[in-house]
Amino acid sequence: MQVDYTWKNETFGENGLLGRENKSEIVLRRYLLKALIELNPALPELAYQQAIEQIEQCSADKTAVRINKENTSWQKNECVTVLPLLGS
Repeated sequence: MQVDYTWKNETFGENGLLGRENKSEIVLRRYLLKALIELNPALPELAYQQAIEQIEQCSADKTAVRINKENTSWQKNECVTVLPLLGS
């Protein structure tokens, strides 16, 4: 696994370090799409896009503090959340 430190050195855009347009994007679409395809092969492209949109919408509805608390809790408890893929 590769770890990148982006605090002061992040570049933005499709070819940027993390592939996000600006610091307000918290979902790293490039990596999420790769993981969805790897974990759920052979689904239609639309299913992956709808899953990403669902995840982004869940994140957009929460404050940064709430997201951090939930992520910390999830990591401490080693829970796995499975979001149903639409179209599957």
